[in-house]
Amino acid sequence: MSAELEQAAKEHQSSTSWAQRLYLAGLYLYAFTCHFSISASQTSLALALIGFLGLWATGKTRPEKTPLDLPFAFLATTGLLSVFRAEDLSRAMPEMKVYLIIFCFYIPYWYKLSDRQLMKIFGVFVSSAALVAIVNSLRMPYLELPGNRAKGFYSMSMTFGECQALGLLSATVLFGCIRRSFIGTALLVLATASTAYSVLFSMVRSAWIGLSVGLTILFFRFPRRTAVVILIILAVVSPFLYVNPDIRDRIVGLDPKKTADLGSMQIDNLPENGSLQASYYRMTIWCRGFKMLENNYPFGVGINNVKNWYQKLASEYEHQNKLIWGHQHNNFMQIFASSGYLGLIAFFNFIIATLVFVWKPVRNGETPAMLLNRGISAIYICFIVYGIGEFSWGDEEVTMMALFLVGLLMNPHPAATSSDSLPQTATTS
Repeated sequence: MSAELEQAAKEHQSSTSWAQRLYLAGLYLYAFTCHFSISASQTSLALALIGFLGLWATGKTRPEKTPLDLPFAFLATTGLLSVFRAEDLSRAMPEMKVYLIIFCFYIPYWYKLSDRQLMKIFGVFVSSAALVAIVNSLRMPYLELPGNRAKGFYSMSMTFGECQALGLLSATVLFGCIRRSFIGTALLVLATASTAYSVLFSMVRSAWIGLSVGLTILFFRFPRRTAVVILIILAVVSPFLYVNPDIRDRIVGLDPKKTADLGSMQIDNLPENGSLQASYYRMTIWCRGFKMLENNYPFGVGINNVKNWYQKLASEYEHQNKLIWGHQHNNFMQIFASSGYLGLIAFFNFIIATLVFVWKPVRNGETPAMLLNRGISAIYICFIVYGIGEFSWGDEEVTMMALFLVGLLMNPHPAATSSDSLPQTATTS
């Protein structure tokens, strides 16, 4: 009998160890691949989920209640209701898979990560962002030619700027929380400079604004060290602000007065400035969104149904010039158009619940891993700001990244480890 119990104990330990290794491997792989491949990052999280389920089956961990559960369930319910408003259920039903994205938060949040594990995963995330940015920086002569912009590779080209901005804020959080050796500090400076260059040349104004808001919040969290990061960023981007015509074009497009003047213009007689044209198109898209909602305010026009309605409302000029849009280029307008007042209320409810959750640190202590959560509010708000000019909620790679960082940095479980096993906390930031 004792031999059988011993064998059972060994099998139990082996299965737990296997599940734990798979879980951690999935998190590390996601942190590394999320900056350049959607499919690889999704596969990585699937592996982590399988590992978590293995740990749950052996009693080593379990799902826990979080402040985001009910708000997200409300949001998912409104999404389900909007499915039945769609004209083509065969196209609308698959769109419900977007609500599985909440597991990007749950997977790193539920498991009892140690300080060292959390720090390593976050370090891999920042390192991957820097490596992708350095690869992009090698194309500098190409990027400085008119009409070119920084793009990622594999499947991340369209949202490169937004993802790099989250990487830059993560590097700033790491720099603000931890005192490193000279080499470690130099590597963080390199990561900051390279990602700043990539964000600038992505030409994405929403990424610029979101990054600026995030850095402002971090300045109040880690004043001295964030000020150093801001100086590094200014040193990197300043030479290009007035030399590159495309960057000047984007800066002009941020002028509130010139943007307001667009309201009196016609779609076939716009200024030559491409950024102002993009602003006009967005305002037109939003006006079309309100038009769609006439007699559809409670539940919207249905999920994955915006393009059909846009085609009906578009002018002949828009049809001829292929100015038909499949979404509203704004998180709030897209949710409002597809799910109505009910969906918009649920979306705001989820945003506010998450903001309250990340704003107040859940852990107190002097170890670096316990202080990282002080910076997650800046990262999350940066992501929300993206949604003013882009439908970032629909860009699954960006949303996955934001929710993963919320779950990782807000993980309530890390226990303090010996001071010689981790970098020192930056107490004078």
